[in-house]
Amino acid sequence: MLLSTPRCLTVTVKHRGVDTGKFIYDDDYYFYINLLAENQLDLNPGEKTINAQIMDLADEIAYAAHDLEDALSRNMVTIEDIEYEFQISDEFRGAREQFREIVTQSRNTAFQANLLKTSEEFAIIFRKELTSNIVNRLVADISVVTNLNGFQELGFGKLNALSEGLKKLLFKVIMRKRNILTYEFRGNKIIRDLYDFYNEGENYKFLPPELKFTLPQPDSCIFEISKKRAVVDYISGMMDTFAVKEWETHRLK
Repeated sequence: MLLSTPRCLTVTVKHRGVDTGKFIYDDDYYFYINLLAENQLDLNPGEKTINAQIMDLADEIAYAAHDLEDALSRNMVTIEDIEYEFQISDEFRGAREQFREIVTQSRNTAFQANLLKTSEEFAIIFRKELTSNIVNRLVADISVVTNLNGFQELGFGKLNALSEGLKKLLFKVIMRKRNILTYEFRGNKIIRDLYDFYNEGENYKFLPPELKFTLPQPDSCIFEISKKRAVVDYISGMMDTFAVKEWETHRLK
């Protein structure tokens, strides 16, 4: 664990730059700088570690493939929705045929399903084939490319627009759905209400011990700002279900 923590920090920071805004705490930034110096890790501003490059690509592939499968299985979008978005997009129109090829290949395989002889069987196999084919195409396309900062790194050779388009266009379609807008509105209200509640009067005492007992004395000049920081940390670490439960306990009633 002691070894993995510095390694994870070095990987997830992705690249070193003069901007310290990516660090929530100054201590994290200085720890990171000292870690690089002690281990003689030579990273230039804008240059990613190989671990970070792999993590970035894995995230992109997951967004492109699995998020689409989830959205299709929940009837939040249709294949035609995404195909049309590619067609009307100035930025991603060039990847439309690549997407169509994958859809056609997946559909042809699903049409061969004959075990249950139901449309439900076809739909399940189609979604699985679609995910598999997207992942396969993107993984096979990984090449050494030059990033915006001029450094060579792993990236997509010819399918970057497809990967970006699947992620951004899917998000665009989903965010227009009424039920998603309702869910987002409710989430924003819950977060605002919880933030106001924990900062109100002595309600900071509802914070967990690891946060509450690290606060300075209430008469300290830095108490308020420290309390607000602790409240933000607490809320940001909540699972959705726990946040809803806390909101129902402290605000809804």
